[in-house]
Amino acid sequence: MAAVLAMSVAGGGHALGATKLKSKSTKKSTAKARAKPAPANAATTAESGPTTATQDRAVFAPCDSGLECANVSVPLDPARPGGDHITLFVSRRPASNSAIRMGALFVNPGGPGGPAFDLVRSAKSFLTTDVLDRFDVVGVDPRGTDRSAPLDCSFDNLSTRDLVFPVDNSQLERRRAVYANLGKACSVSDGKKLAFMDTTTAARDIDAVRVAIGEEKISFLGMSYGTYLGAVYESLYPERTQSIVLDSAIDPFRFGVNQVLDPIAQSEVSLDAFLTACANGTLLPCRFSDGTDLRMKFNTVRETYLASRRNRSRAENDFDSTINSLIGYPRNGWPVLGRALQELAEGRQPIFEGTPADNLAASDGERIVPADRFSPTTNTAIICADGILPRDQTGYQTIVDQIPVLAPRFSGLRLSQLVATTCEQWPTPTAALTPLRSAPGATLVIGNNYDPTTPIAWSRALAGELGSAFLVRNGGGHVAVDKSACVQQAVARFLIDRVAPAQGTVCSPDIAHPS
Repeated sequence: MAAVLAMSVAGGGHALGATKLKSKSTKKSTAKARAKPAPANAATTAESGPTTATQDRAVFAPCDSGLECANVSVPLDPARPGGDHITLFVSRRPASNSAIRMGALFVNPGGPGGPAFDLVRSAKSFLTTDVLDRFDVVGVDPRGTDRSAPLDCSFDNLSTRDLVFPVDNSQLERRRAVYANLGKACSVSDGKKLAFMDTTTAARDIDAVRVAIGEEKISFLGMSYGTYLGAVYESLYPERTQSIVLDSAIDPFRFGVNQVLDPIAQSEVSLDAFLTACANGTLLPCRFSDGTDLRMKFNTVRETYLASRRNRSRAENDFDSTINSLIGYPRNGWPVLGRALQELAEGRQPIFEGTPADNLAASDGERIVPADRFSPTTNTAIICADGILPRDQTGYQTIVDQIPVLAPRFSGLRLSQLVATTCEQWPTPTAALTPLRSAPGATLVIGNNYDPTTPIAWSRALAGELGSAFLVRNGGGHVAVDKSACVQQAVARFLIDRVAPAQGTVCSPDIAHPS
């Protein structure tokens, strides 16, 4: 689900065969919530901060296979509604049955920087008919994407080679320089907009759109980074929210180095789960199983492969990145991994297939379609403004030092964590975090046990912070609502009746082996 996986901004790695696979990684920090009082003005309330209401109602027109689209004007600075404005691109899939319509369900795919249009267009792949009958599905392409006041910054001599893994200190410093130059270029071309590229401002944009489309309250479904956006929105506007669903959450109390380290630590957990399922027959077929201790066998296979390569550092990155790209996907990735590891054990060249999605779709056309207009620059601006990634070089070094300790079988991933250098010289300061809160019974948080991008511990922690209901899917992949009929039914009941799953509910796999 590319629109959501954009939260994974680390580069990938070369697969052990001819195919390249992408590895995951994410971003966040240990800062406690730093409250920032809303600016005092006539539009400020103690509950919500500055209102972002627009004067004009949105005018929708048909735009794509049953969808309607509109442009909505919002203040560049929500605290100054009379100042400069920008235009947001909004898409809507009207409720199928107007006679039983309940309201508007806003959706966000994550990123940050992922446009919501693709998610609205593919709503039937993750929402039940009952939900589609009752709700308009509404997407707001976030400010900074190319249909919503895009960031236009660029500079000469930028090469993708500058953004890949460094093999020496000079390349590491070159990558740091690339992002420093990008920040300078953005300051020159988009200085005004760059100061308002944070999640709290994006949440106020959503409320401006709520006003523009004439809704008293809205429901919200956020995925990946979209969970943080949804949590901030309901914290700012509890009186304007109906039901909030947060699927595969990021944890704002783990921003900084932990946003990189936590998913890598999760890889160790998922690897042990794979080896256990392979050994005890839960995973069928599993060609790697031969009655021996599979943990020892895996270590032997890994070390034999690394010892056979001329450049061990590069080989370690390739091997660990490839394993990491499959280990979080029990339904489709684990069988591939079991076969490939056995091929390595037999001294043969393994054939690794592309990272599976682990969803229920019968074909690519039925899946949540990838974002066609994802904005990497917007992604950088938001993760830096929010403090999702560390802001100093010691943060990067901490990550490099801790990976072998937290995840010894994935120590090669230290080369892929250059994502942590992204914000070291970003020109805008870190924005204050919005203290999180939720009205009783208003929120449902969901997590996958083997999510390779947002560890389930983050979803569990966010549910605890909000005092919300929590649903576990005993499966893998990133985001649960497109991978489980059980999850889809739970989401439908929560959105329609505001009835949450009973405490301790676990959605079982939809197939025979763990997924």
